Amino acid sequence: MLEVDGGTGWVGARPDVLETLSANGGMACTAIKNPNLEEVFYAADGVILVGFDPATARMGASPAHLDRRLAAAGSPGPDGEGGTDDLLRLSPSERTTVAMEVMVGIRLNASTFAGPWAVGPSTR
Repeated sequence: MLEVDGGTGWVGARPDVLETLSANGGMACTAIKNPNLEEVFYAADGVILVGFDPATARMGASPAHLDRRLAAAGSPGPDGEGGTDDLLRLSPSERTTVAMEVMVGIRLNASTFAGPWAVGPSTR
């Protein structure tokens, strides 16, 4: 899920929306950005497993679920220690992309966003 306007209250970051989108064996990931905050949220099988701030590497929910995968991608650990220079040199937005790729297991590039999209306002 991608939201470009926080005027809706970042609907995609709401637990009930992520839980519904990931129900029945699915997964859902959303990233939000406003001038002072970037966060990535990931849910699988109807449960929010992690919230992640790529600028600070702070995690919420159940961070152990993705600790190893994020560390392998070069992210600092939950204690703020570690992290590779290559990743730490990236902007927070670029780190957001890396975190989303790690969480969903899909490499994001321009072709990921090509083609028809289902889009519209949410009632939630």
